[in-house]
Amino acid sequence: MRLRVLAVTLVAMVSGAVIAHACTDAEQNRLRDELPRLMSWQAVYASFKAYTPRCDDGWMAEGYTDAVVKMLAHRWASIGELGRLGRRDPAFEAFVLRHVDGSADLDELRAVFSNATRRCPGELHALCRSLATAATEALKG
Repeated sequence: MRLRVLAVTLVAMVSGAVIAHACTDAEQNRLRDELPRLMSWQAVYASFKAYTPRCDDGWMAEGYTDAVVKMLAHRWASIGELGRLGRRDPAFEAFVLRHVDGSADLDELRAVFSNATRRCPGELHALCRSLATAATEALKG
């Protein structure tokens, strides 16, 4: 009986936590405006801290993917900033890697792979290897 009560209590706590932390309509509206303007790793990081994980699903996740892959494809010179933020907050690095996915533009994914394999600063070798792997998996579809 105690085990059953404990199980029901845990389910109720988890369910309540999920409901309490859902992305609100107001957050979705702010994120809709913000996603197209994520043009630096600091901006992506600030949005990550403000809205994830509760607002990282559906169209919002696709918006994050678009922002992340565009940064990696077209703003490679800023990879050092991503490396610094990722070392400071490994959850952010995991977020970035998770968003190098098959919903991104294929040409941009190819550019990410090329950048990660040909233009990687030596001190970011592990990050670049992870980015190249993520891009390869995304391109496999």
